[in-house]
Order: sequence, then C-alpha cells, then structure tokens
Amino acid sequence: MNSVVLQAVYGRRWLIGITSIGLMLFSMFIAGLYPILSELRPSNPIIENMPVLFESFLGELSYLREFPTFIASQLFTIHLPLVLGIVAVAYGRSMSVAAERRGEFRTLLAQPVSRVGLVMRYWSALVVMLAICMVCITLGLYATLPFIEGDTTIAFSTLMSLVGMLWLYACTIATITFAIGIATGQGILAVLAGCAVTIFSHSVTIFSPVLPIIVGYRPYSLLEYVAAVTVAQYGVALSHIVIFLGVSLATMIVATITFHVRDISH
Repeated sequence: MNSVVLQAVYGRRWLIGITSIGLMLFSMFIAGLYPILSELRPSNPIIENMPVLFESFLGELSYLREFPTFIASQLFTIHLPLVLGIVAVAYGRSMSVAAERRGEFRTLLAQPVSRVGLVMRYWSALVVMLAICMVCITLGLYATLPFIEGDTTIAFSTLMSLVGMLWLYACTIATITFAIGIATGQGILAVLAGCAVTIFSHSVTIFSPVLPIIVGYRPYSLLEYVAAVTVAQYGVALSHIVIFLGVSLATMIVATITFHVRDISH
C-alpha cells in the first residue's frame, strides 16, 4: 500500500511543488500585512468610507491588533481557505478522474489490488498531498515572523491547531471532489461540486456578518467549523473535528460502494 501511495504522490510532484510554494508565498504575504492592518481603527477614513461588503475582507477590527487572532482571522478564515479550497479541488480531481483517464486504475486492478484498496490508497495519497501543503504554509509563516515589525508571538500549539483545522477543511473538500470523481468518472461534475462547496462555504462565512439574509446558512458552511479565531482564543472544539470526519467518511462510503460496481474499462 505504501508504495502505491508514494508513487501516486511522486507522480504529481510538480503539481504539489507549484501549489505548495504558491500557498507558502501567499501566506507569507498575508502575514506581512500585520504591521499595517493592526493599526486600523473604526475612525480611520479608509474604514469609514469602505463599502460594507469590503469590510468583510477585514473582519472584526479588534482581531487585527494581536498576531494570533490576526493570523486566525486574515489568513485562516478570510483569505487562505478559498485558495486552499481550489487547490484541494484540483488535487481531488487529479487523484480520481485524471488518474482513471491516465490508466492508473486499470494498471493497479490488473494486480492483486481490490477496488476498495485502490480507493483507499489514492485517498491516502490525497491526504498526504494536502499535508505537504500545510507543512509548506507553516514553514513559510515561521520564516516570515522575524521580518515582521511588532509582537508576532504565537504559541506553537495554537499555530498547529489552526493548521490542523484548515487541513481537515481542505481534506473534506478534496474528499468530496475525489468521491464524486470516483463514483461517476465525470471530471466536470467533481470539479463543479468541489468548487460549489468551497465558494458557498467561503461566501456564507465571510459575508454573513454584513448580509443577514444568509446568516441561516452558516451551519451548512464547512468554513464555520474551522472556527479559526475561536481556536486561537480557546482551542479546538472536538465536535468540529467530528463534523469534518463525518462528512468525509459519508462521501467515501458512497463513493466506494458506487466505484465497486462501476465500469472503468474505457
């Protein structure tokens, strides 16, 4: 099993490398904005004249004053989840529909590998790929901290909790994309579903503070369960981890059952 997982990951080394470096640089850029954004106050002319929807991209101004809540709000809630979600969709498609079209599935099934085993191997590779992304993001943040003005102290446990919850979020989106691709063999359907979940979750969580009409949809947003600011202040809620695992498990069960009887001879 390990050899199949490693081969699947290695075969996508360029995709992983490019996306991981991009995510790392993006995270470093957002972290570097801390000295500027931490000075913003409600009386600032920029804030007073800012359109209401644009205020959503700043979030609660009080969160910008301390580095842990700044990172939790700006990076792990507002900006990174959307970008990482799209990356997760791309990974999910690559490990399902794209792999099938390249003949990887047929090659493995010609060996003593069951369909269930094949699905679990490729899903494991998918999880590893996203873990590599999160490691790069973490390294990028730590590399940036010495060059940022102000107090950028953040407990290692806090940062790891933030990274872990965002990894679960990305894994869930990637799993949904992967599961639909495995179950149907339709790349467009898998990508549309993954992007829909990502955009819906991001839009509802980010814009609901200024658009009361969508507040009722917040429980259906996966990003709500990352709860980055709450994690930075109080720690991780076990129930949120269970939700991510439950969604992933449910989609994988359906996908595995469907894939077990689906024709992949083409």
